[in-house]
Amino acid sequence: MKKIILFIVVAMLNLSCSAQQIKPIIRANKYSQEISFGKDSYFFLGEYFIDPEQKGTIDLKSLEKGINRVIENPDYNGYVVLNIENKVYQELRSNSMSHKNYQHNINLMVKAVELVKKIRPNSKVMIYNIPFRFISLNHKEYSDFDKLYPLLNAVDVFAPSLYLHHDEKEKKPHFFSTYIKNNLDLSFEYAEKLNKKVCPFVWYKIHPSNKNYGGNVISSNQYSEYLNLIKNYRYKNQRVEKIIYWEPAQETIDVNKKLKETVDLLKK
Repeated sequence: MKKIILFIVVAMLNLSCSAQQIKPIIRANKYSQEISFGKDSYFFLGEYFIDPEQKGTIDLKSLEKGINRVIENPDYNGYVVLNIENKVYQELRSNSMSHKNYQHNINLMVKAVELVKKIRPNSKVMIYNIPFRFISLNHKEYSDFDKLYPLLNAVDVFAPSLYLHHDEKEKKPHFFSTYIKNNLDLSFEYAEKLNKKVCPFVWYKIHPSNKNYGGNVISSNQYSEYLNLIKNYRYKNQRVEKIIYWEPAQETIDVNKKLKETVDLLKK
């Protein structure tokens, strides 16, 4: 009887530990077969397909060609990330609903999401950094729910960016914990209203906007703390279950080694 009870306790502990793990969603066709086996994947469609002539718009015909070219399987059931950071995105981010181009911009972004769903109906579509990331509370107003509602309602998953803009030498731990919590609080608040999942973007480098440290690989200590803040975050009974693991096209490190390190940290 004691052995049975012990087995049940150990099983419950193992279940509890595994329940705290976060799974990475990785770029498709980027890593070795061994390291990518069993992991969720995403296809990334950026400016090259969305606004190829840099006109500050969303070229739906070009996007359609891009989807068919990049995501060959019509039954693909993974994730699709749209990276729209041109004039359409910037105007939506920086202005209220009263802006002259608001309706045009929000409609274009919704149409882009709907197009992906039409062509790859089994996929889960998201837009990078929606809801918008904010570093200071003064910028929080840019992520107004009413302004973003049509887009938040259209996407399948919220994909806010949690990239770090500062090295650990520049800011105290409280700054980073507040930054992660404030942004996830906002995303989960909106997600609760629309019954969506939150899969934030993470990156192992300091954001390029930092003049002194931009592009540097985050130290092992800071990277571990960074991921732990996301792992330990809770919104009521909700938590981050998956992250979007960003990997740029140009490789500057051993990407397989870094992904393995990340997976190991997310399992702890």
